[in-house]
Amino acid sequence: VVLALYDFITFIGHEAPKLTTIKQNRDIIARQSVEILLDSIDNQRDAVHITVPFELVIGESTKQL
Repeated sequence: VVLALYDFITFIGHEAPKLTTIKQNRDIIARQSVEILLDSIDNQRDAVHITVPFELVIGESTKQL
């Protein structure tokens, strides 16, 4: 069984085995969200899609094939 989590949670790292997870950059997400929202309100813009960098934190719940 291979297990990977999305959205790094603060308790990750205390369990056994350590789980693989994707750690999102919440600061960038928050900042970009506010900027897009304000721009949308001010300029009546359509929806915007952005890509935010993330980190794959390899734990013991997955293995390289």
